Amino acid sequence: MTPPGFNAQACLQRLLDQCVSGLRDEQERRLIAQRLPFEIDGKVCGSVAPDDARWLAERVPGLVLDEDSLALAPYCTRDSVPVLEQMALQLRDAHRLPRWRGELMAVQSDDGSPLGVIERAAMRPLGLHMAAAHLVGVRPDGRFWLQQRAFDKDTDPGLWDTLAGGLVGTERIDGRLQREDLRRATVRESWEEAGIPAHLLTSLQPLPTSHINRLVPEGHMVQDNFAFLAQLPASFEPRNMDGEVAGFAHFDRAQIEALIDRGQLALEPAVIMLQLFIARDGA
Repeated sequence: MTPPGFNAQACLQRLLDQCVSGLRDEQERRLIAQRLPFEIDGKVCGSVAPDDARWLAERVPGLVLDEDSLALAPYCTRDSVPVLEQMALQLRDAHRLPRWRGELMAVQSDDGSPLGVIERAAMRPLGLHMAAAHLVGVRPDGRFWLQQRAFDKDTDPGLWDTLAGGLVGTERIDGRLQREDLRRATVRESWEEAGIPAHLLTSLQPLPTSHINRLVPEGHMVQDNFAFLAQLPASFEPRNMDGEVAGFAHFDRAQIEALIDRGQLALEPAVIMLQLFIARDGA
């Protein structure tokens, strides 16, 4: 049953405040303000801690550091990838990155312009804007499938999560690697994490988007979380394909609210589920 005194709206607001603590918390806001904007072709795409900015400018040809920003030199903006790659490699070799993933993420400006690609592990240290795609899977009886995150995950090990989800990667569009289409990313993650075939995901329903802007141990997390709802048949049973999930179970609303109340559902999926519940209450 729903925990006594649990208020979905108040809980959602508290979690949203955590998501954007970099905007709401005065001390965290000051620390973020001390980071230097990272620019490519005159467009801000991230932020770098001052010590890292100086350190990178001394080691990576093509970077220009001044009092106001760290930027790619004009002669590098036409092809930013070699410089971005060297930035990631230098940070990795100096043990300034979390675990190297071997995955390329799109680098975009604040207005969404594609500016290049870089190793996933370098995204948060460089404050680069990321996107994540989540799948909320619901059974015919109204219960929701959740996954339990693997216990060796770098982030939120062992916590419950949406049925599937992950960072939006890259795909080649007009000969250039750019940010992956959100629906294709959702279908890809759904297969990798929960073994959901694409034909079950042809009628995805978009859910509200949430935003994260906060400091995390590896840097500055700036991320949009996109979510889609899928109606799954009673015969469907999820099975993990990539080794990053500990298990699956289905829950009703009251049970999910209890997970949230106990801190057993990770922050992003907790926001997604509460937004869905509140929207249904107002329907």
